[in-house]
Amino acid sequence: MSFGALIVFFSGESLEFPDSIEASQAWLQGFDEFAWAVGAGMIIGDAVLPLPSDATIFSMGIIYGGLLGGMIGATGASIAGLLG
Repeated sequence: MSFGALIVFFSGESLEFPDSIEASQAWLQGFDEFAWAVGAGMIIGDAVLPLPSDATIFSMGIIYGGLLGGMIGATGASIAGLLG
């Protein structure tokens, strides 16, 4: 937890991640075929940094459908739980 706080403290406002579902979906779709990796990385990164993992999981469901998006979100959340 303190590592994440230090990153946010030193980066200031340079960390700009989407904070709503619509913004998260548009941001992730900008990564084309790598949106699943970026979304999973954001969910895993939520263990260390204050990232919007709920909006990301919901956006994964919108982009990839309920089953595949849910599997990506569940896998990312499981890895984040194991790490932190």
